[in-house]
Amino acid sequence: MTDVGDHFKTGERAPVSGVYRFVQSTDFQCQPITQPTDIALNKGEKFPSHRHCQGTVFWRLSKLS
Repeated sequence: MTDVGDHFKTGERAPVSGVYRFVQSTDFQCQPITQPTDIALNKGEKFPSHRHCQGTVFWRLSKLS
């Protein structure tokens, strides 16, 4: 079961359709962003990297669709 607040990383597939919020990057040279980054994914779509960060990033489910 997937709940709001669960975390996922680049390359994984979205278990449910919803809005996901950027949490952090594994690239410590990536500068933190000042505004939240949200993405909408449909169930089964892959989690992307972040446009400002290289490598793996983590996303948190913030709203179910």
